Amino acid sequence: MSEREQDKSQIAGMDGQLQDTHDLPYAVELWSEDGQGVERVLARAINMTLARAIYLSAQKEHPDRRIVLRHLSSIVDQMS
Repeated sequence: MSEREQDKSQIAGMDGQLQDTHDLPYAVELWSEDGQGVERVLARAINMTLARAIYLSAQKEHPDRRIVLRHLSSIVDQMS
């Protein structure tokens, strides 16, 4: 992975320390129009409150697409 790509997978915490985004347990996924898989991860979140807000916003922005809210590998909610 290039240095630039690596920077995209990190965020700065409140303490200024970089944290790998894959350590964030919640993910909001936008699925491909054909339903065959994840087109992209729209966001990752540290807690359910933030993840749910992002999920609801994604539903409004992409009303005709499948949006999945995950906690680790488990599906918490989805809209098709």
